[in-house]
Amino acid sequence: MLTAHRFIDKVGINLLVQYASGRLATPGQYITVQDIQLALTDQAQTELQESIANWYQVSLMHVQSIVTGYISRFSVTSEELSQSLVPGLAIDLLQYELCPNPSEELIRRRDYATARLKDIEKGVIKLTEHDPARVPTTGLKTVRAGSRFDWGGY
Repeated sequence: MLTAHRFIDKVGINLLVQYASGRLATPGQYITVQDIQLALTDQAQTELQESIANWYQVSLMHVQSIVTGYISRFSVTSEELSQSLVPGLAIDLLQYELCPNPSEELIRRRDYATARLKDIEKGVIKLTEHDPARVPTTGLKTVRAGSRFDWGGY
């Protein structure tokens, strides 16, 4: 559903470096772009990179469990799920999770994402294009309207 590559494409690696620095760096310790890249591609070589990988994975698992709670009743493939609006909502939730000091904008985006997931759960928003619950079971009948206007007397 949500990959590190997709998250970085949306948020940006420099912002992720800032988040990691705010959460994990000790005084005098600097987190680099390379630390983030190695940590998120399961190639951690240092203790700091392992900490970054663990921090990201725990946050990702938390977000995935929240999203799964809302969409678990739907039977969708991973392809359908990746084409829906769910990954975008998950990115907003994950960004909120990772940020050490979320701004008002991040809080609004988290609240918006949660509200949309609730709408999906209720069926207000379709999860996929193919939604058999929404297919009408009866046709629409039309009849020719009878005019009572006297055209001859006009």
